[in-house]
This record gives sequence, C-alpha cells and structure tokens, in this order.
Amino acid sequence: MDETNNVLLRFEDILKSDVGYDAKDATVLSGALTVGDPLKQGKSYKLAITVWDKESDGGIAGSVTLKVK
Repeated sequence: MDETNNVLLRFEDILKSDVGYDAKDATVLSGALTVGDPLKQGKSYKLAITVWDKESDGGIAGSVTLKVK
C-alpha cells in the first residue's frame, strides 16, 4: 500500500496449483520484493502478507513499512 493506503499490488493464492508440502520440508518461508514501478524513490510503502494453512486454522500474518531510497 502507498502512503494513502491505495493497494498497488495484490496477489491472491499464489500457491493455488500446489498440492501441499510435507511438514519436514516446510520449515522456512521466504519471499522477495523487487523495487520498481509503481514504487517511487523517496516514498514509503506497507508490505503486508498473509499465509494460511488450507488444512487447518493455522496461519501467519505480518506487515512492514518500507522506504524506497
């Protein structure tokens, strides 16, 4: 989201076609953000993520504010 809470990018269920993961292989969750258009130099943005377990009520949610330099 930008500084006025406009959603700039949104991805729904990016693992939709995956069939699942074995618990022993699911120990690390990582992601990457490439800064470019529509993100602008000198502006701040909120990166928010929600990951949920489709087989239970478990999930992870988090957010961080980023300033593009």
